[in-house]
Amino acid sequence: MNSRKKLATMVCGIALTCFGISANNQVTPVHAAVSSTPSAGNDTSTPGVSNGTSTPGAGNDTSTPDAGNDTSTPGELPTPKIGLKLYLNRASYQYTKAGKRVPKSKLSKKKTVMSNGKVYTIKGKKYYCIGHNRYIKAVNVLPYSKKHDELLKLYLNRASYQYTKTGKRVLKSLLSKKNTVMSNREVYTIKGKKYYRIGHNRYIKVANVVTPY
Repeated sequence: MNSRKKLATMVCGIALTCFGISANNQVTPVHAAVSSTPSAGNDTSTPGVSNGTSTPGAGNDTSTPDAGNDTSTPGELPTPKIGLKLYLNRASYQYTKAGKRVPKSKLSKKKTVMSNGKVYTIKGKKYYCIGHNRYIKAVNVLPYSKKHDELLKLYLNRASYQYTKTGKRVLKSLLSKKNTVMSNREVYTIKGKKYYRIGHNRYIKVANVVTPY
Protein backbone atom coordinates (compact mmCIF):
# COMPACT_ATOMS: atom_id res chain seq x y z
CA MET A 1 0.00 0.00 0.00
CA ASN A 2 2.75 2.37 0.86
CA SER A 3 4.37 1.87 -2.49
CA ARG A 4 1.08 2.56 -4.26
CA LYS A 5 0.60 5.83 -2.29
CA LYS A 6 4.11 6.92 -3.15
CA LEU A 7 3.48 6.18 -6.84
CA ALA A 8 0.18 8.08 -6.83
CA THR A 9 1.85 11.03 -5.10
CA MET A 10 4.61 11.13 -7.70
CA VAL A 11 2.08 11.04 -10.58
CA CYS A 12 0.07 13.91 -9.07
CA GLY A 13 3.21 15.94 -8.55
CA ILE A 14 4.27 15.51 -12.16
CA ALA A 15 0.80 16.51 -13.40
CA LEU A 16 0.71 19.63 -11.25
CA THR A 17 4.15 20.65 -12.42
CA CYS A 18 3.11 20.32 -16.12
CA PHE A 19 0.05 22.57 -15.57
CA GLY A 20 2.04 25.16 -13.60
CA ILE A 21 0.25 24.67 -10.34
CA SER A 22 2.30 24.40 -7.15
CA ALA A 23 1.30 22.71 -4.02
CA ASN A 24 0.16 26.08 -2.62
CA ASN A 25 -2.34 26.58 -5.53
CA GLN A 26 -0.20 29.41 -6.98
CA VAL A 27 0.28 29.83 -10.74
CA THR A 28 3.85 29.41 -11.81
CA PRO A 29 4.67 31.30 -15.07
CA VAL A 30 5.80 28.89 -17.72
CA HIS A 31 6.04 31.40 -20.61
CA ALA A 32 6.16 35.24 -20.68
CA ALA A 33 2.85 36.89 -19.89
CA VAL A 34 3.02 39.39 -22.76
CA SER A 35 4.10 38.27 -26.19
CA SER A 36 4.43 40.24 -29.40
CA THR A 37 3.83 39.32 -33.00
CA PRO A 38 5.90 40.93 -35.76
CA SER A 39 4.06 43.75 -37.64
CA ALA A 40 1.46 44.00 -34.80
CA GLY A 41 1.10 46.50 -31.97
CA ASN A 42 1.53 50.29 -31.52
CA ASP A 43 5.21 50.46 -32.38
CA THR A 44 4.95 48.78 -35.76
CA SER A 45 4.40 50.57 -39.06
CA THR A 46 3.40 49.78 -42.57
CA PRO A 47 5.49 51.44 -45.35
CA GLY A 48 3.70 54.48 -46.70
CA VAL A 49 1.01 54.53 -43.97
CA SER A 50 2.30 56.10 -40.74
CA ASN A 51 3.37 59.78 -40.42
CA GLY A 52 7.06 59.02 -40.28
CA THR A 53 7.22 57.04 -43.47
CA SER A 54 7.14 58.13 -47.13
CA THR A 55 6.32 56.48 -50.39
CA PRO A 56 8.53 57.30 -53.42
CA GLY A 57 6.78 59.97 -55.44
CA ALA A 58 4.44 60.98 -52.59
CA GLY A 59 4.62 63.61 -49.88
CA ASN A 60 6.11 67.10 -49.66
CA ASP A 61 9.72 66.00 -49.50
CA THR A 62 9.65 63.67 -52.46
CA SER A 63 9.94 64.49 -56.15
CA THR A 64 9.16 62.82 -59.42
CA PRO A 65 11.84 62.83 -62.14
CA ASP A 66 11.19 65.52 -64.80
CA ALA A 67 8.82 67.34 -62.47
CA GLY A 68 9.31 70.60 -60.62
CA ASN A 69 11.05 73.90 -61.29
CA ASP A 70 14.58 72.54 -61.25
CA THR A 71 14.11 69.78 -63.80
CA SER A 72 14.61 70.03 -67.54
CA THR A 73 14.33 67.82 -70.57
CA PRO A 74 17.70 66.87 -72.07
CA GLY A 75 18.35 68.68 -75.33
CA GLU A 76 15.59 71.24 -74.76
CA LEU A 77 16.65 74.88 -75.05
CA PRO A 78 15.05 77.71 -73.07
CA THR A 79 12.26 79.49 -74.91
CA PRO A 80 13.53 82.90 -76.01
CA LYS A 81 11.57 86.02 -75.18
CA ILE A 82 9.63 87.63 -78.02
CA GLY A 83 11.79 90.27 -79.64
CA LEU A 84 11.13 93.09 -82.07
CA LYS A 85 9.38 92.52 -85.39
CA LEU A 86 11.02 94.16 -88.40
CA TYR A 87 9.47 95.08 -91.74
CA LEU A 88 11.83 95.16 -94.73
CA ASN A 89 11.40 98.40 -96.67
CA ARG A 90 13.73 96.99 -99.31
CA ALA A 91 15.41 93.72 -100.20
CA SER A 92 18.23 93.02 -97.78
CA TYR A 93 21.20 90.68 -97.62
CA GLN A 94 22.22 88.95 -94.43
CA TYR A 95 25.66 89.43 -92.90
CA THR A 96 27.84 87.73 -90.30
CA LYS A 97 29.03 89.42 -87.12
CA ALA A 98 32.26 90.21 -88.99
CA GLY A 99 30.28 92.15 -91.62
CA LYS A 100 30.73 89.54 -94.34
CA ARG A 101 27.78 89.05 -96.69
CA VAL A 102 26.26 85.56 -96.54
CA PRO A 103 25.87 83.99 -100.02
CA LYS A 104 22.30 83.34 -101.20
CA SER A 105 20.82 85.07 -98.18
CA LYS A 106 18.83 87.88 -99.78
CA LEU A 107 15.53 88.64 -98.10
CA SER A 108 12.74 90.04 -100.23
CA LYS A 109 11.09 93.41 -99.77
CA LYS A 110 7.99 93.58 -97.54
CA LYS A 111 9.11 90.52 -95.61
CA THR A 112 8.85 90.52 -91.82
CA VAL A 113 11.54 89.07 -89.59
CA MET A 114 12.14 88.91 -85.84
CA SER A 115 15.09 90.38 -83.98
CA ASN A 116 16.13 90.72 -80.34
CA GLY A 117 15.52 94.48 -80.55
CA LYS A 118 19.16 95.48 -80.18
CA VAL A 119 21.11 97.52 -82.73
CA TYR A 120 24.72 96.46 -83.37
CA THR A 121 27.50 98.45 -84.97
CA ILE A 122 29.65 96.45 -87.40
CA LYS A 123 32.38 98.30 -89.26
CA GLY A 124 30.61 101.61 -88.67
CA LYS A 125 27.17 100.47 -89.88
CA LYS A 126 24.04 99.64 -87.89
CA TYR A 127 22.55 96.15 -87.95
CA TYR A 128 19.77 94.14 -86.36
CA CYS A 129 20.44 90.55 -85.31
CA ILE A 130 17.82 88.19 -86.77
CA GLY A 131 19.45 84.87 -85.93
CA HIS A 132 22.64 83.14 -84.88
CA ASN A 133 25.44 85.13 -86.55
CA ARG A 134 22.95 86.65 -88.99
CA TYR A 135 22.44 90.40 -89.27
CA ILE A 136 20.62 92.76 -91.62
CA LYS A 137 21.24 96.46 -92.11
CA ALA A 138 19.09 98.64 -89.91
CA VAL A 139 18.58 101.17 -92.71
CA ASN A 140 16.66 98.54 -94.70
CA VAL A 141 13.98 97.87 -92.12
CA LEU A 142 11.17 99.50 -90.18
CA PRO A 143 10.80 98.31 -86.59
CA TYR A 144 7.24 97.68 -85.48
CA SER A 145 5.89 99.67 -82.57
CA LYS A 146 5.74 97.88 -79.22
CA LYS A 147 2.16 99.14 -78.90
CA HIS A 148 0.93 98.06 -82.34
CA ASP A 149 1.29 94.78 -84.18
CA GLU A 150 0.30 96.29 -87.53
CA LEU A 151 1.93 98.86 -89.77
CA LEU A 152 0.26 101.91 -91.30
CA LYS A 153 0.57 102.75 -94.98
CA LEU A 154 1.17 106.44 -95.67
CA TYR A 155 0.46 108.31 -98.92
CA LEU A 156 2.71 111.28 -99.62
CA ASN A 157 0.65 114.23 -100.86
CA ARG A 158 3.87 116.17 -101.45
CA ALA A 159 7.57 115.46 -101.80
CA SER A 160 9.12 114.86 -98.42
CA TYR A 161 12.63 114.71 -97.03
CA GLN A 162 13.63 112.20 -94.42
CA TYR A 163 14.99 113.24 -91.04
CA THR A 164 16.94 111.66 -88.20
CA LYS A 165 15.65 111.36 -84.63
CA THR A 166 17.43 114.62 -83.82
CA GLY A 167 15.57 116.47 -86.60
CA LYS A 168 18.52 116.61 -88.99
CA ARG A 169 17.66 116.31 -92.70
CA VAL A 170 19.21 113.25 -94.38
CA LEU A 171 21.11 114.05 -97.58
CA LYS A 172 19.69 112.64 -100.83
CA SER A 173 16.62 111.32 -99.06
CA LEU A 174 13.82 113.13 -100.90
CA LEU A 175 10.74 110.97 -101.40
CA SER A 176 8.60 111.88 -104.40
CA LYS A 177 4.97 112.95 -104.27
CA LYS A 178 2.35 110.15 -104.45
CA ASN A 179 4.86 107.70 -103.06
CA THR A 180 3.67 105.25 -100.41
CA VAL A 181 5.66 104.31 -97.32
CA MET A 182 5.02 102.24 -94.22
CA SER A 183 4.95 103.59 -90.66
CA ASN A 184 4.82 101.91 -87.26
CA ARG A 185 1.75 104.03 -86.38
CA GLU A 186 3.59 106.08 -83.76
CA VAL A 187 3.71 109.88 -84.01
CA TYR A 188 6.92 111.43 -82.70
CA THR A 189 7.57 115.04 -81.71
CA ILE A 190 11.00 116.31 -82.76
CA LYS A 191 11.82 119.93 -82.03
CA GLY A 192 8.13 120.82 -81.81
CA LYS A 193 7.12 119.14 -85.11
CA LYS A 194 5.21 115.91 -85.70
CA TYR A 195 6.83 113.01 -87.56
CA TYR A 196 6.07 109.45 -88.60
CA ARG A 197 8.82 106.87 -88.31
CA ILE A 198 9.36 105.03 -91.59
CA GLY A 199 12.64 103.26 -90.85
CA HIS A 200 15.59 102.99 -88.49
CA ASN A 201 16.36 106.59 -87.53
CA ARG A 202 14.29 107.79 -90.48
CA TYR A 203 11.30 110.10 -90.07
CA ILE A 204 9.03 112.15 -92.35
CA LYS A 205 6.80 115.06 -91.41
CA VAL A 206 3.18 114.23 -90.63
CA ALA A 207 2.10 117.33 -92.60
CA ASN A 208 3.39 115.72 -95.81
CA VAL A 209 1.32 112.57 -95.71
CA VAL A 210 -2.29 111.39 -95.84
CA THR A 211 -3.46 108.56 -93.61
CA PRO A 212 -5.10 106.11 -93.54
CA TYR A 213 -4.41 104.95 -97.05
